[in-house]
Amino acid sequence: MSMFFPQLREKATDDLLRFLAGEKKPRVPEDEMYSWLEEAAVQIASTGTKGIDSLLTLVPTADELRLRAILVAMWVEKENLSPSQRTNVRKIARRLLSDKRDLIVADAVDTLRRFKCRDAAPAVVPLLNHLSPYVIGSALRFIARLEPSKAVPLLVKALKSEMHIVRENAVDELEEMDYKPALAKIKPLLKDPNADVRQAARTAVENLGEGHEKANGQLSRVGSKRVK
Repeated sequence: MSMFFPQLREKATDDLLRFLAGEKKPRVPEDEMYSWLEEAAVQIASTGTKGIDSLLTLVPTADELRLRAILVAMWVEKENLSPSQRTNVRKIARRLLSDKRDLIVADAVDTLRRFKCRDAAPAVVPLLNHLSPYVIGSALRFIARLEPSKAVPLLVKALKSEMHIVRENAVDELEEMDYKPALAKIKPLLKDPNADVRQAARTAVENLGEGHEKANGQLSRVGSKRVK
């Protein structure tokens, strides 16, 4: 994970925890607040068991930005989690699937995906009918990565969603699955009203269509991919 705030490396873990606890407010613009908190949480989690436990104790009282930052830190540094901590994070993420805050639900689904919680599928699939495009997008990613045999018809249907974020996610996941039969249904999105969807469609067409092979016959991943 690249850092946008390298100065965080100079701060002690205890100081960073005060920011995550809401005892202190970072001196950064409001539009950079979440990124700052996320990097701070990841740095705390990178210190190991003690730092991770400290973050998890903040979950019940954390506001939306801090809770999202903590969830991200858990999967970014998941190799540092003990078995009991992994179990705890999975339980927390499952509980948050019913949260009233859309982005919290979306991040909870992404956390379950990152921890490969396939048994959470019965709780995640109904979220495809959620009102938030962010939640639907996270549910599509979960199904595409952990339930690929069921994903294709859901992703193809999502290409026609009224929500551009959902269309973009559907294109990305079909491309990620290297599902070439979807190419004909993706091509119309090259003229989508939304620029992000058009870019996703261009990348998918390049990677799934003719000309996607290098001279040695290997697939070439053309274009930049969004981190998910």
